[in-house]
Amino acid sequence: MPHYFFDRNAITGKEVTLSGDTARHLLTVLRVTAGDEITLCDGQNRSYHCAVTKPLRKENILTASIRDIRDCKTEPPVRVTLYQALPKSEKLDVVVQKCVELGIHAIQPVITARTVARPSNESAKWQRLQKISKSAAEQSMRGIIPRVYEPVTFEAALSAVGSGDGKFHLIAYENECKVSLYEALKGKPATDAGIWVGPEGGFADYEISALRGKGAVTFTLGSRILRTETAGMAALTRVLFLWEG
Repeated sequence: MPHYFFDRNAITGKEVTLSGDTARHLLTVLRVTAGDEITLCDGQNRSYHCAVTKPLRKENILTASIRDIRDCKTEPPVRVTLYQALPKSEKLDVVVQKCVELGIHAIQPVITARTVARPSNESAKWQRLQKISKSAAEQSMRGIIPRVYEPVTFEAALSAVGSGDGKFHLIAYENECKVSLYEALKGKPATDAGIWVGPEGGFADYEISALRGKGAVTFTLGSRILRTETAGMAALTRVLFLWEG
């Protein structure tokens, strides 16, 4: 059953009226007709099971009656934020798409000492990444659309660590040989976590020291060195596996 995000302001009584891109996709791509069932999500972990009543293709307006409302069952019990050092090329597109599919809560790109790429000043690029997040969230039946923030400096990202952000912070570190992710998570509450992934050249020593000084814990992803765009996905998968059971 199709799953699309919508604005709850589109609800009137027990009907929802869609327009814009969502209506266009349903009407012109899926060619829905009266009686077809669709699932809408308000982005706040609530799903609306609906039946199409008025598919107006020329006007690009679709009206559907709400049959049932329930909580989404697809969100992980732990909210994970990925602090991803800004990668080169279009690698961030892949990071966003795959991490959203896997269950990330938010992604914060970070400009570190060894970051080669530099952020674009064009807000359109970050709007595009948010659209990638939305598309991936719809495909994977998420209850929220994970936020992709605009890049910040390492210092700005660091300032929030240990100062009431409520997260337990983890650092994927190639020079950590002893502490596994399982050991790093042992005894920690499964609520909020931050995963830090360095750039192609890794974190600088002072960055690791600064994060450790704020209570962050380094861990190893194994004997193989992963690319920056792979490390976050691997760490996220393991965190959710260990905490979701």
